Amino acid sequence: MQEIGRYGAAANSAVQINIFGLQPVVGFGTDERKARMLRPLIRGAHRSCFGVTEPDVGLDTTPIFTFARRRASTSC
Repeated sequence: MQEIGRYGAAANSAVQINIFGLQPVVGFGTDERKARMLRPLIRGAHRSCFGVTEPDVGLDTTPIFTFARRRASTSC
């Protein structure tokens, strides 16, 4: 992924779709959900995509400023 990313974000999205797209369904989805969502995708009947938008930057995520803050854990 790092090697692909050297050529720009557009090239990197080809890899990212496999991580952010349906990977949660593959890893954690029920059999029913996998059949409903993955089979049409594999056949080419459906397409997968993901979108990114953040406050104050929209689609251009390069200027995003992030930070971490340690907080006491809480139980739900």
